[in-house]
Amino acid sequence: MAYESYKKAADNGNAIAMRKLAYSFLTGKGVDGDTKKATEWYLKAAEMGDATAMYMLVNSYYNGIGVEHSSKKAQEWLHKAADNGSIEGLRLLSQCYHDGNGEVQDTIEAKILAMRADSIEDAAITLSTQTIIEANKTDITQKSKINIDDGQPQITILYPENQFLFHEDKLKIRYFIHNAIGRHFNVAAMVNGEFQPATRSVTSADAIDVDLPKKDCLVQLILKDDNGQICGEPTSLQLRWDNSFEQIILPNLYVFAVGIGDYHDKNLPPLKYTVKDCNDFVTAVIQKKGKPYENVYVRKLLDSHAVLDSLYEGLEWLKRNVTQNDVAMFFYAGHGFKDNKDDFYFANFDGDTEKSYKNMSAFEFTRRISDVSGKVILFIDACYSAALLQNTRSASTEHFIEQLNRAGNGMIMYASSSADTKSREDNNWQNGVFTKVLLEALNGALVKPNREGLSANELGYYVEERVNQLTEGKQIPKYINPKNIDNFNIFLYDKE
Repeated sequence: MAYESYKKAADNGNAIAMRKLAYSFLTGKGVDGDTKKATEWYLKAAEMGDATAMYMLVNSYYNGIGVEHSSKKAQEWLHKAADNGSIEGLRLLSQCYHDGNGEVQDTIEAKILAMRADSIEDAAITLSTQTIIEANKTDITQKSKINIDDGQPQITILYPENQFLFHEDKLKIRYFIHNAIGRHFNVAAMVNGEFQPATRSVTSADAIDVDLPKKDCLVQLILKDDNGQICGEPTSLQLRWDNSFEQIILPNLYVFAVGIGDYHDKNLPPLKYTVKDCNDFVTAVIQKKGKPYENVYVRKLLDSHAVLDSLYEGLEWLKRNVTQNDVAMFFYAGHGFKDNKDDFYFANFDGDTEKSYKNMSAFEFTRRISDVSGKVILFIDACYSAALLQNTRSASTEHFIEQLNRAGNGMIMYASSSADTKSREDNNWQNGVFTKVLLEALNGALVKPNREGLSANELGYYVEERVNQLTEGKQIPKYINPKNIDNFNIFLYDKE
């Protein structure tokens, strides 16, 4: 039994056996699946210096597989994997530096890491080629003696090896053609008995990219001459789908959105576009399913439904459902006010500006939202009535920001404006300016070639600059990242 062999070798300190044992627990092959034990064995193998195990730990920590989610530890193991020569680790770290994802953007470092990965891969292929050619001088010649001795071409796969584990839908296969000097051939690939759409014109040593299904498959390479006739015997390669990468769990997005324009408290004048702001925001984020979210769940409160108890229930809904792997969003468009102690309050529909305890305080909001797992993104367009004149919404968020700065748990916030500026509505926009700009960004205003998605930092910079531009400096929004959490993509763009 493979498990027993791996376990015995692992107990004797064999790092490769430790890694294979971890894979068995991860996939449930030959043993009951146990992600916690899988990660424990990956850790043991990594401590023995196994670079592949180090790379697998990146996946474990980033997605919380068998361990508590930790982007920091995932990044630490990614550096260790790259430092120990993991080709996959080097390429992923290169991408991180290139995109500024988890690392300070550094295109030079990205190129250096990518070149190092290519160098290690080329060295491995060269060694593999030399080994195979030497080993096959006798073996292949004897097995194919008639063909080779008669000058018939013969194709041999150099990389990857048989039973190779793959986890992507495309694989580069390197090969060598015997008796090809001065002759011209085309290489065709068959996967599970079906020809690939195109062939590749070659001479002797080369490579071909093959599209693969996400399952175990048989790949055959076949030589053809210019007339389309098959030359020599095909060569085959059995590949195994590495379903450990299927353990990567896509995050869910949970959105709690509140829009209040009509208040029970007559001290608070109506707001024209807050409900539309809320509806437009929800419409935009619902379209982000699959980008990269598995599902988008929405809870929305408008006008008379946005009473204090319902606001608290909505925050509890986030707390109950959002996991470490998920993203939570809270959108609020409506009034806000400060009491005589300068404490900030959201104005719920059934609140009373003269009795602040009937409203949701920033302190209570922060306490509850801090219990939500995962990344939490706040979009706050909160106003109070004292400066609401001439179709404006005066936002007083400085005190709220100060309280948010004391909170943790991976929160970031986009605030409509600072305490001494006004958040504006305009009939031409049919939205508050803050939401108008936010929707522009969510709907693709920042799409550029080769840009994967809309990052938190990019959104913050865009909102600050664009709102300032549209209001001619009369409104200054704020992007707040209290704990300096790593930049990340809030949404992914459609692939062209």
